[in-house]
Amino acid sequence: MYAIFDGDNGFERRAIANGKNAEKVQEERAAHISANQKLLRCFGLPEVDFPSQQVTDNVAILSDHLEALFASEWTEWEAACAALEEESGVSLRKNQVGYRTATTRATGTPPEILTKVLEQGLVMAGKL
Repeated sequence: MYAIFDGDNGFERRAIANGKNAEKVQEERAAHISANQKLLRCFGLPEVDFPSQQVTDNVAILSDHLEALFASEWTEWEAACAALEEESGVSLRKNQVGYRTATTRATGTPPEILTKVLEQGLVMAGKL
């Protein structure tokens, strides 16, 4: 089994920017911490509130979330998303099919963690 999960390190900044009140932000914080710790425990990793970005033999953890990673490390992906949204008239926010299409269209160099995850998948499948 191999898994990837978001550590949601930047959720608080986004929640505040989206107008959520302090009580709601604290509720979300507690939920993120609980989920992160359960996932870390499941994979035998040290339980921390917001894990750092890492790739192990059985799990990859994004420090924040996929969109934040790509925004900072693969701007061509964001451009591909914007072009696809304009072309289709559909919002790609959390749209798996749209993200997949944008990923195949994006130029440039994908983030290193994505390459490591793909390599680990090939290792697990016995193809590398």
